[in-house]
Amino acid sequence: MLHRSACVIALFVVTFASGCSGPPGNSPAAAKKAPALDEMKVAPPAAPPAAGGAGNPGPANEVAAERKIIFSGTLDVEVKDFGTAQRELAGLMQKHKAYFAKTEIRGDSGQKRVGTFTIKVPVESFQPLVESLAALGNPLRNTTDSQDVTEEYVDVEARVKNLKAEEEVMNKLLKEVGSRLDDIFKIREQIRTNREQIERAEARLQALGKLTSLSTISLTLRDKEEYVAPTAAKVSEPPSFGERATGTFATSFGMLRSFGETVCLFAIAVFPWLPLILALGGAAWYARRRVLRTAPAAG
Repeated sequence: MLHRSACVIALFVVTFASGCSGPPGNSPAAAKKAPALDEMKVAPPAAPPAAGGAGNPGPANEVAAERKIIFSGTLDVEVKDFGTAQRELAGLMQKHKAYFAKTEIRGDSGQKRVGTFTIKVPVESFQPLVESLAALGNPLRNTTDSQDVTEEYVDVEARVKNLKAEEEVMNKLLKEVGSRLDDIFKIREQIRTNREQIERAEARLQALGKLTSLSTISLTLRDKEEYVAPTAAKVSEPPSFGERATGTFATSFGMLRSFGETVCLFAIAVFPWLPLILALGGAAWYARRRVLRTAPAAG
């Protein structure tokens, strides 16, 4: 009987401890009914004091404290040639090990092309990439922002440790409670609730870690001149009979004209040689005539 009474008392203590360790909003009366809560909780490790806070006058403490800071930037850059700026942007992304989380490009003909990009970049490359993006053209807007979440990160981390310590205590009680089903069900329900709180807190830690390790840059590139889209070549249809006849006549007439021009050019070329040709031709004709006259006499 004494062992069973001790188990019941321990069950009530764990029930009140888990209820008080939940999110803020529990009634003060419930907290007063569980005076053993502070004895059950494992004290969280001492968190590094925030830089610039009370009791932290020295710069050495600021350096020692690992800050959790979320960096973000917004740029609006006007470029001379949108295509060239896109190629340069791709090179910068590769150089700084960044990637596009979202991309949208609008380029209607007769309007200025505009591209919006959401960029994720490692925090150590954030500032160099911002400066390189601003150098792509004329920066119409260039703003950066930071959010220090160190205090939230430390609080959530300590909460996870406390919840895991409570989970360990409840698991031990579950082994010692014996065979009473009511006590077993109550402890298991408290363990399930505690596990849900642990998972939510760990998910928040992971989210904060990703936000502080990768910075976000919202980039807008806009063309300085209006964009003229290239026109596509029209598909030619087969010519009609009339078009073919007209083309054939034009081709034939062109050949005739070309022949006439060739004859004229030949005549012009031969004209300076005409006296010599006539003289040679006359001499040849006279020599042949004499040969024909003397031929019968010789016979």
